Amino acid sequence: MAVNEFFFGIIFAIIAAICFNLAPVFQKEALNQMDFEVKFSNFFRSLLAMFTNKKWISGFLIGLLGGIPYIIAMDWAGLSVVQPVGNFGLIVLVIFGQKRLNEKLDTRGKIAIGLIIILPIFIGVSDVSNAQSDISDPSTMLIVLIFTGIILLIALGCFLLSKRNPIFLAGVVGIFFALGAYYMQAYTSMLAFSGYNIITDIGTIMLNAFIDPNLIIANTFFMVLLIFNGLAGFTLQMGLQKVSASRFNPIQQTLNYFIAIIGGIIIFNQIVGNWVFYSCGLICGLIGSVILGRYQI
Repeated sequence: MAVNEFFFGIIFAIIAAICFNLAPVFQKEALNQMDFEVKFSNFFRSLLAMFTNKKWISGFLIGLLGGIPYIIAMDWAGLSVVQPVGNFGLIVLVIFGQKRLNEKLDTRGKIAIGLIIILPIFIGVSDVSNAQSDISDPSTMLIVLIFTGIILLIALGCFLLSKRNPIFLAGVVGIFFALGAYYMQAYTSMLAFSGYNIITDIGTIMLNAFIDPNLIIANTFFMVLLIFNGLAGFTLQMGLQKVSASRFNPIQQTLNYFIAIIGGIIIFNQIVGNWVFYSCGLICGLIGSVILGRYQI
């Protein structure tokens, strides 16, 4: 993997992270205006209410826009890099709180922002390889499916616990987004192993989508990631209606990136060149997100 691609992948991951953290802020404001509870039992009513609210739509479009740099980042830097760097976007929540609510950061808050700012620097110099596993290999696919089943069981447990405490919905969202990231990595890896470049060959990929067997498999991965991201997105709205965005997002993102690390290294065989720097980056992200989690928007 070219060095330039790796570092530009980190930059694109930061851009995506900013979009993904700005989106729920707008959506939280819109949800606060709704006079009913968003839940799966009134799924279509909830969707109608959300998609007819201009503020919610603004957040949705910002999140959708973040998907473009996210796909590029995943292709260039890989799962074990993109997901941890995603915590960089938490700074957006704090800045928004300062501007909208005139909140003041204390010393611990400033330290937390500093830690999250240096997170991508540590990840950047840790020399993490891109995905090495041949995703077209049946044994690799089997591992992905088994891992998916295990993670879904944990998500189910979190969902049941959320009946008592809605903060557990953050666990459900983090897991669903992590699974979406797994299948995004599987999608981009399948394209790479098939000789396609997701940026320069987009036209060819679309033309051969239902002809090339490898593209059919890749598109299946893409459909699965859309399902998991859709479930994550809806569950996120349920959680945001009950928990502050600045408390909810740090929890779901921290769980998200720890699960992603496991998947990137074990399933997709990403190799960490310098574990010292990589570990420092993860610790910075964890401490920073925990501290920022106490700022309420």
